[in-house]
This record gives sequence, C-alpha cells and structure tokens, in this order.
Amino acid sequence: MYVRKLVEPIKDNWLEPEMTLQEAVVRLSRASHKGRTVQGMVVLENGTKLVGVLSIKDIIRAIIPSYMEDILREFTWEGMFEDHVKRVKNVKVKDIMSRNVITVKVDDSLIRCADLMIDNSLQRIPVVDDLGRVVGILYIHDLYEKISDLMSSAKE
Repeated sequence: MYVRKLVEPIKDNWLEPEMTLQEAVVRLSRASHKGRTVQGMVVLENGTKLVGVLSIKDIIRAIIPSYMEDILREFTWEGMFEDHVKRVKNVKVKDIMSRNVITVKVDDSLIRCADLMIDNSLQRIPVVDDLGRVVGILYIHDLYEKISDLMSSAKE
C-alpha cells in the first residue's frame, strides 16, 4: 500500500517562516485533521517551498528553553510562565522551527513511512511531489487507523 492512499492535502494547514509565534499558535489552535487537533504544521516559503516544521514541542521549547528547566523547578513565582509566554510571542517561526525535515513521496510505501516515523519519533511526515512541493501530510494516527482497519477485517 502506498502513501497516496492515505495522504490528505494540507489546505490552509501550513505556516510561513516570517509569522510570529503568536500567529502560528493561533493557526495551530484552529487547525484540525479528521476532527483531531493538529500538533504541528509544515512551514512553507512562498506557499510552496518546504523550509521546516513547527510542532507544539518546538513552541513549548521556545517558552522554556532546556537550560532553564532545573532553575524553573526551584521557583514557584506567580506569573513566571505567563511572562515567558509574553516574551516569546513575537519570535519568528523561522527562528524556532525544525529545519531538518524528513519527507516521503506519494509513491512511497506505508511500510517505509512507518519505519521513518518510528525511527525518528515523528507524529507527522510531509508528503512531497517530484519537484519537492508539499502535497499533503501523513499523520501517525492515519497510519494507525489503516493498520486497525486491516486487523479488524483480517480473517484468522
């Protein structure tokens, strides 16, 4: 079975590198896929060129950098988290997105996709055409639903 059977078009579910983190969070919070919350989006330059991916983990990491984790555990100051959020709201998407993006093509097998997702702890993987343009996203829950369908219909 191939990716083209499961891939969904990205529609408006993408971000621009020059967007602020606040704009990206608003777009992420409004986006959904099959009724589920989207927890990451591709970042496209000029609406076509894949330049990165922004996930909710990237956003949280921007608010609380890893070097501060131990320090923050010691403090319980009221409003500290809110202050950090306000401080990063105008950071650009391009400054915190993941740039090394693993992609698949529409003719790749679902087994290859599953392998990439498992080996790289991915929740989603951009699907590109032969010119490298993003044509859709394959989410891990889509893959799971296909596996579930196949198991449910399998005869013993």
